[in-house]
Amino acid sequence: MREKSNPVTASTTADYLIGYERVLDYFKQAQKECPKGVGLKRDKKASGGYITLQFKLGDKRVNKTCGCYLTMQGITEALRKAHLVASALQSFSSESRFLAWYDDVVLDKNVIKNDLITFGEAITKVKKEYWEGRTKRRQQRDRSSVSQQRTWGAVYGDYYKLLPQDTVENLADVLSALNGKKQGIKCFKNCLSAMKKLAETIDSADLLSRLKEIDGTQTEFREDLQTLSVDEFLKLRELVLAVPNNKRYNLESRRRWMWVFLMHLVYGFRVHEIF
Repeated sequence: MREKSNPVTASTTADYLIGYERVLDYFKQAQKECPKGVGLKRDKKASGGYITLQFKLGDKRVNKTCGCYLTMQGITEALRKAHLVASALQSFSSESRFLAWYDDVVLDKNVIKNDLITFGEAITKVKKEYWEGRTKRRQQRDRSSVSQQRTWGAVYGDYYKLLPQDTVENLADVLSALNGKKQGIKCFKNCLSAMKKLAETIDSADLLSRLKEIDGTQTEFREDLQTLSVDEFLKLRELVLAVPNNKRYNLESRRRWMWVFLMHLVYGFRVHEIF
């Protein structure tokens, strides 16, 4: 009898996606969660990917920027703004009043920005955005989760500790934190990424521009990393899937475990991360 295998479904698709594919998958999910009358659209510019809001204003359908980047956090924020716009469209009878509200609330155009923000205040903003966002599997982050607390530290927290908390944000202190790492190694790359996130969150165009000029490409890798040749992997696969004819009922289970082994070997995931 031919063995059945479980296909990838909409509910499990995110488990198989990485990087930009995961962002696009999350964006499609957010589009489905938009309120009636308001939609999300991708917009690509030279400086990166953005999100715009589409909705009917008067007799015409408009496409307006909402100030959100095409990132996991940006998508979450754009969806929040979409709900605000849907509510406002029901409240305002004047287009001019609605547009004035849109500039104030959605785009923050008329808000006087305080450029004298400390590193501590900036980090608080990043942390708030992080915990209000979702994981790679589109699950709401949980502050009580030890694993997610460690992830915050590894991705952002450990690098932000290198910044003087009570000092107004500035390029010199950010570069000092970066220069404490050797350029070309993974730690430098991660530190640079964390600093870019900080600049992006507080909307510091100058700081972000200077950081983008720095090459964060990883060129040095650990020499003690474990390796597995193709031949060795094929031998492992043969051992896992070689089931005697009288025990064919175990084949599907073995295939599933083979996929787990593959994710572990190729991506370095821990078993609980795979599940």
